[in-house]
Amino acid sequence: MRIRAGNYFGFYGTRCYLRNVLSHTDYLFNETVYELLSLLQKKGECPQEELLQELSEEYGLEDMEPFFREMRELLGMLAEEGILCLDEGEPKGSCRKKTLDSSQQQKKMPRKAPSEETISIPAQAGEWCAENHRLFSASLELTYRCNERCIHCYIDDETKQEYPKELSTVEWKRVLKELRDLGCMSVLLTGGEVLLRKDFLEIAAYAAKLGMLTDIYTNGYLLTEEMLLQLLSLYPNSVSFSLYGGTASVHDQVTQVPGSFERSLRMIKLAKQAGADVYIKSVFLRQNLDDMDRLYALCRELEIPLHANLTVVDSQNGVSADFCRLSGHEQLQKALALLDTEKPGEGNPPPRDPDAQICNAGKNMLSISPDGDVFPCIMMKEWLGNVKQESLHQIWQRLAVREGVCSLTMRDLCPECGQCNFLDTCSLCPGRTGTSKERRPVPSDVCEQARERLDLIGGERDE
Repeated sequence: MRIRAGNYFGFYGTRCYLRNVLSHTDYLFNETVYELLSLLQKKGECPQEELLQELSEEYGLEDMEPFFREMRELLGMLAEEGILCLDEGEPKGSCRKKTLDSSQQQKKMPRKAPSEETISIPAQAGEWCAENHRLFSASLELTYRCNERCIHCYIDDETKQEYPKELSTVEWKRVLKELRDLGCMSVLLTGGEVLLRKDFLEIAAYAAKLGMLTDIYTNGYLLTEEMLLQLLSLYPNSVSFSLYGGTASVHDQVTQVPGSFERSLRMIKLAKQAGADVYIKSVFLRQNLDDMDRLYALCRELEIPLHANLTVVDSQNGVSADFCRLSGHEQLQKALALLDTEKPGEGNPPPRDPDAQICNAGKNMLSISPDGDVFPCIMMKEWLGNVKQESLHQIWQRLAVREGVCSLTMRDLCPECGQCNFLDTCSLCPGRTGTSKERRPVPSDVCEQARERLDLIGGERDE
């Protein structure tokens, strides 16, 4: 008996959160299931009766027959859900396709229709972590180097070319181990372009070995069929690709790399065909606005979700992004209308309380840059420490008593908040204004977008 590949779990409070990436299903179990899974994870593989005997001894049970009966029923249920393999003779291979052939009919992974409770399970685990200052997720920027030159990128050009201060393979593995020891269950591996690191697959494999739910973000340009098969054999939670238009001419204009659209699109299709949970990420720009409807149409055809947004930030060195950022009533209404048509409500954030904590950055999540600097999130550049100088445990424990970073509200970010009638449609975040120590004015595009969102939903506003 063993845990089937593709199942990841963590213990939060009194509940075990488990994610099955092959069935795209989330579960909340009790402590008994967590202890069972932890024992199996430690052993790797174990005969069923030996496992039950060890658990009964740990619990100090005198009458073991009822326990054995109930546990066998539980094991059977976990096996039916694809979480456990009860047959020791079953091969350990994956259920993913072993070949990639673009001429084959695309395989559609079955998705269970989630109930309201199922949808909220990851959020439940994340909120418990936020309330108890327990790490749940981390974004790891493995490199700032990139093989594309996207016009809207916040990473400055010289950093994309050369970045000698990157953490080594050994250092990233140590970071992953420390994250797991702190309870972190989910990691995003991103860049720059992660595939420019020759040790990327080794780092991703180590995260999987630690039992961490892993999401990958790549432009896909350097991906090969062989690399894709190796990556999917690690059972990532998702693989996201960037596309900046529905046609090659527009996408390639944004990336400034001829042929990047066709190369990325081919790998997107192969990843989808192989059964991966694939997403496409994009951003609305002046340069691609007229092509975004084609990108949405392409994603519908591929049956791949598109996550697009309006946020374009200035570069790390303060170079303005105004030349590509949407502005004006006509541009913003066109983008917001498309967002609302494709996914109603996506263009309109939920109502906000000016005195509520704005996000979970630094409460249940953090971000680590290529050179080991630690921040509350990728957008919020409040320096917390460096993993080359001290352990993540020390940084995280210090953050628990630090004021101002983990408790920012909308009113903290903007003194006018609470009086402005754009509040409910405002998407302001600490990454755009700085923290309480380094307060910057609210960017004008944030207010402009909030005003246009209000217009779209027919709300009243002050002139």
